[in-house]
Amino acid sequence: MSSTPTLSLTIPIASGLACGAFAVSILVGVSVEQPGSAILARSVTVLLIVWPIGLILGAILNRIFREHVEKDDLELSEGAGTAEENNAFDFVDETRLESDGSEVGAESVGAGT
Repeated sequence: MSSTPTLSLTIPIASGLACGAFAVSILVGVSVEQPGSAILARSVTVLLIVWPIGLILGAILNRIFREHVEKDDLELSEGAGTAEENNAFDFVDETRLESDGSEVGAESVGAGT
């Protein structure tokens, strides 16, 4: 089990798809000038049909996302060990660098006039 909290994508994807289908169904019903009760009944029916489809799609996307993140974490942890062994990174200690007191671009400002 992972110690970091995880966020499931399943419910937000299902809810988003269902609300989108509901809104589209209402807009289509209004555009063809159907009675309000028929529009609402059909829109709720579409919402109830699309929500389980969104749950399935959300579960699939959630699994794909988690596998991708786990693969990247594994590659990063393997890569960190080899980078330290090969001294792939050189870090510069900026406190050891000496400054000559000049500012960057100070000569070019006065030369242009």
